[in-house]
Amino acid sequence: MKYQLRFDPTKQVIQINIITSLTEGLAQFQLPKWRPGRYELQNFARLIFDVKAMTLEGASLTLKQVDSHSWEVTSTTEQEIHFSYNFYANLHDAGGTYLDREHLLFNGITCLMYRPDQIESPCEMAFDIPDGWQLGSALGLHKGPYTFKSFHELVDTPFLAGPSLQHHRLEAGGMDTHLWFLGTC
Repeated sequence: MKYQLRFDPTKQVIQINIITSLTEGLAQFQLPKWRPGRYELQNFARLIFDVKAMTLEGASLTLKQVDSHSWEVTSTTEQEIHFSYNFYANLHDAGGTYLDREHLLFNGITCLMYRPDQIESPCEMAFDIPDGWQLGSALGLHKGPYTFKSFHELVDTPFLAGPSLQHHRLEAGGMDTHLWFLGTC
């Protein structure tokens, strides 16, 4: 699966687009109900809106929400599709996803849907960040796209973006450590 994220810093909405291959029949997309370090049921789906499924040519596919955190797409042929939705990014806490004019704190576990049949498959993440912004993570400084061994590895990698990020890299014992600061330090 390929994830593409776009956002406008003047709004608190992240547009999430997933490109994935479907076989004929039903495919399920789920939003996690868990967050690492929190031992309680989470309700991130309340922040999801405008869910759509389309062919690459733009034709709508049958889409049904089957429970609070799951959607099903029906495909009549084997094809690649766009599965897209918006996320209201106002979770400004440890482990949340938050967006404003100054920064984006992105934790994929709060807003990225996955396909249960592909949760252990490689995936890719690309960000379309505003001009003048930088994107930082434990993966270092590069424009992306980022590749991951599985959905679990992806959501264990938070990102920070903003126009005033500072990056410092330390190496000790053969391990790279990336430190990101927002604003002037």
